[in-house]
Amino acid sequence: MAVKHHRLEKSEERLLTLLNAMTDAAIEVDTNGEILHYNGAALSLLNSHVDIKGEKLDKLLPLKTENGDKITFAELVKDDPSAITRNDLVTGDKSEGNMNLELKLSPIRMTKRGHHQTEGYMLVIRDITRQRSLDEERDEFISVASHELRTPVAIAEANLSTALLPGFTELEPKVRAVLSQAHDNIVFLGELIHDLTTLSRAQRDDLHPDFSLVDLGALVVKLWRDYAALASSKGLELDFKPPTSTVSAVTSEEEVREILQNFITNAIKYTEKGSVTLSIRRRSDNTAELEVRDTGIGISASDQKRLFTKFYRSEDYRTRSTTGTGLGLYIARKLADRLDATIELDSKLNQGTSFRLLLPQRGLDE
Repeated sequence: MAVKHHRLEKSEERLLTLLNAMTDAAIEVDTNGEILHYNGAALSLLNSHVDIKGEKLDKLLPLKTENGDKITFAELVKDDPSAITRNDLVTGDKSEGNMNLELKLSPIRMTKRGHHQTEGYMLVIRDITRQRSLDEERDEFISVASHELRTPVAIAEANLSTALLPGFTELEPKVRAVLSQAHDNIVFLGELIHDLTTLSRAQRDDLHPDFSLVDLGALVVKLWRDYAALASSKGLELDFKPPTSTVSAVTSEEEVREILQNFITNAIKYTEKGSVTLSIRRRSDNTAELEVRDTGIGISASDQKRLFTKFYRSEDYRTRSTTGTGLGLYIARKLADRLDATIELDSKLNQGTSFRLLLPQRGLDE
């Protein structure tokens, strides 16, 4: 027994050494949220110098969301999650000021008689208050800068477009080529400003979709007509498969249009030959599905994992040869989240890509 007790003491000593080597606050709790072990960084985060072993986590670290909703330990571990990461939690009060937290929670599971049993949880907590403040300042700067740039860029684009009209004035071929290149870059700059504006709104949770009953077929027909010329200029067929009956959904027409525009422009941009097909259908679970399918270059499995991250662009030389901000799909995902919608992706390299936007059934009063 003495040997076994010594081994337990050694194991606990080793665990405490590992915990104290971490710069982030680390706390081990049992299934009831009672603290079993902790490191020095945890005491610093909690602004305490006394032993907290045996204390309840909810008492020492009362949590709430950024919207002010209280979150208990029991709610965090509801349904026995495999692991969770939250960066929308705060602690503190008005007198002391709120502290923004990033919390990572992982279950500690033991195997007994062939069954996995949760014995407790390990929490790693980081103070991200300064980071959040810097993020807000950055988003505010992007918002102001993009707003101020929008008008002069639009005027410059309009002037260049006018100068390039066939009947406006006689231009030397070299001059026309230079003006055309300037016009293309101004258009790209306008798209970048639009993306930055939407990104800023999304980052600040300032997207408030205006929900109404939308005829999705009519919306897609308009997009089909708007982008037919662009597809034709590349020698592509832009096809539309209309639904057999009217497909409507309570959603935001503006946001759905922006998501589909992103899918369509990407499909045309990365398809050298073949077609781009738009389709709508109602799934068996009553979800409305809007699909953009192309016969383009496809997306590799490694790129698919990072495709919806901010500023990401594939290393594929065929995508690097085209202009892009790396924001479109990130924004599309943010907009879809606001609509309680889902984006599905199917793609294989050199075999085309399919993006699907799934809109749930909902009532006007939701």
